[in-house]
Amino acid sequence: MNASTMCEYSKMEFLQGLQELSVDTVEKFRDKISYIRSELNDENKFHDIYNFAFSWAKEKGQKSMALNIAIGMWRLLFAEKKCPLLDHWCQFLQVLLKHSVLSISSCRT
Repeated sequence: MNASTMCEYSKMEFLQGLQELSVDTVEKFRDKISYIRSELNDENKFHDIYNFAFSWAKEKGQKSMALNIAIGMWRLLFAEKKCPLLDHWCQFLQVLLKHSVLSISSCRT
């Protein structure tokens, strides 16, 4: 939706995003969200979405992000994939890194 900052939308960004998605009702919004979630099952689209999400989630000018943000992103992105090792991965990183996760330039599942 072309928001310049994660989880922050100006009214203009939100309305423009809805227009670009051809969404003008709550029902169409629900349908579009379901469709976008289903795209996570397409490996190529998943890689594109993953890489975009981690670039977008970093604070401007930063090469790393807070571990809690990275874990939240993984939980969102892998929710549809039912990743059995995700909890173990997150716990491992919490013990090992404690502060930040280096930028991940690409995703390979």
